[in-house]
Amino acid sequence: MSDRLCDGVVDCKDSSDETNCANALPDYCKPGQFICGDRQCVDKDRRCDLREDCLNGVDERNCMSISPSNWGTKESFYTYSNSGFLLYSDSGENARICSDNLNYSLPETRRDVILQSLAVSTCSALNFEVTENVEMRKDVNAIETDYVQLLDPLASSITFVQVSCDSQNVVYVKCGASACGLRPAHSARVARSFALNLPEGKFGAVHGQWPWHVALFKNGEYACDATLISDDWILTSTTCFESDPHAVWTARIGIIRLSSKSPFDQESRITGMVKSPIGSGVLSILKLEQSINGSDYVRPSCLPSHNYSLAGIPCNTLRWSVRKNHLFEVKLTITGNDCIEDTDNNSLSRQKSICAVESDVMEDEECQGDEAEGSPLLCNINDKWYILGISSHQVPCPSSNKQRKYHHTFEHVQWIRHTLESLRIH
Repeated sequence: MSDRLCDGVVDCKDSSDETNCANALPDYCKPGQFICGDRQCVDKDRRCDLREDCLNGVDERNCMSISPSNWGTKESFYTYSNSGFLLYSDSGENARICSDNLNYSLPETRRDVILQSLAVSTCSALNFEVTENVEMRKDVNAIETDYVQLLDPLASSITFVQVSCDSQNVVYVKCGASACGLRPAHSARVARSFALNLPEGKFGAVHGQWPWHVALFKNGEYACDATLISDDWILTSTTCFESDPHAVWTARIGIIRLSSKSPFDQESRITGMVKSPIGSGVLSILKLEQSINGSDYVRPSCLPSHNYSLAGIPCNTLRWSVRKNHLFEVKLTITGNDCIEDTDNNSLSRQKSICAVESDVMEDEECQGDEAEGSPLLCNINDKWYILGISSHQVPCPSSNKQRKYHHTFEHVQWIRHTLESLRIH
């Protein structure tokens, strides 16, 4: 593990492997700094100071956030809730938003417009789909809390000032589900500079680059991959999970190293499996015991709403390195959008597959690692990432010239949406 100290990847939940590096690397992280997640740290008082200091801009993300009633204002910088009290950050300090001057100085209709504006802008900035509710509530939290309020609620720009908020009336917001297919913490500039000693043109993943990628562990051992498709469901190959469904299965979401546990990734046990009735049931959805917390580093991929033509569309899959210690992407060229795969010589079981080969393969390139069961076919369509296919078998080394087959997720989407909705209601 010594080779992972001060290497730019946060491996420990408390970030200690990347926060005591000043002696060895004078320009690197010092204790108490805010970690950008890309070999860069900045002083905490530079977070939310209206200037981007991190290369990936995360120091100016989530400066308006949401904190559940059982959270204080000292929680992780990296997660937020979709419902709770509105939270404002300024130069590294967090405070809840007091509504006293909205109550006393404005007519009710004008007050409601301002509250709605605060809620909508926050839910949008946090990449939630919609704003479901905003209201004023009493802050009953016993944890010591700082408060701010709008300096001038009618001003065109938002300015907050610190107040005592004796009434403890604060702003409560509820957003909808996480918007899919977005990578708000990802910076292509950072990713290109993070080669991790891979061959030229191959780049190890950085935190936030693939926030929907899931590693499934069976009784504590890595088994296969999956993809987050909602705040509490993941999608994978049935062959991955059905080998031992009674084992203790755990999903680790947003990770880029199998043996690490960073503050960016999240973990949940699997509490249920629903096998698709389409075809021979090659895909399954798995229920997370705990819904994900909102995060720029853990987010769902989009499911396709159309059977997209993939000509010229950038697509890739994800692979673990040979020692399975790091995730990296494999760029793919689609060779067929409707390949037919006969799985058991039964015409009723013939599955449409998307066929692809690895792009930009270098001659005599050493194998960089296996692709696992459940590995995704991810494609960028109109600046959103879609999970268009799932692999049901491992692609071993050497794999550069092998055609891969991915089961069409589009054929299962209607069933997936219906199942998630019906189980949510019940």
